[in-house]
Amino acid sequence: MTEIARYGVIATTEANDIYDVLAEEVRSLGYTTLNSGLTGAQFDELSQLFNRSEVQYEIEVSTQGYELREINERDTIRLLPIVCPNFWRVVFHPPLYQLLSRLLANYFVLNQVNCLINRGNLSKYHQAQYHRDLPYQHFTSSRPLAINALFALDDFTLLSKMVPRA
Repeated sequence: MTEIARYGVIATTEANDIYDVLAEEVRSLGYTTLNSGLTGAQFDELSQLFNRSEVQYEIEVSTQGYELREINERDTIRLLPIVCPNFWRVVFHPPLYQLLSRLLANYFVLNQVNCLINRGNLSKYHQAQYHRDLPYQHFTSSRPLAINALFALDDFTLLSKMVPRA
């Protein structure tokens, strides 16, 4: 017979570090917040690089014969690190890797790196529509199959003042 250490508790989760705690938050709440560890100057640099990347991406896509506005893609940059390699450091951020390894058992595949531009009330972008990131999967799982990580360069709360990008 197995001894139960606490009344009504059969299983517990052991937390050896902050990443175990964050992983447990994802399991129990469905989300967590991971500190980027970036300084204000690093955020400013990424913000400036992003603004340049947005212009560069639109130019590159238009030279291939596409108009982003016509295909409802104006507020999305596909594969941002290809446009600006500095963003690979965000994608492969060591704390994010630590958290993902706790949730996905050290085996995961980078599926997408999309940048969404939230222009506030100025426009609608199709990524805001309800959708499944793993389409055609008609089952449920007790363990995570995919994790979305959101890295925000700017505030986008209801209370923040939205300043349109040029």
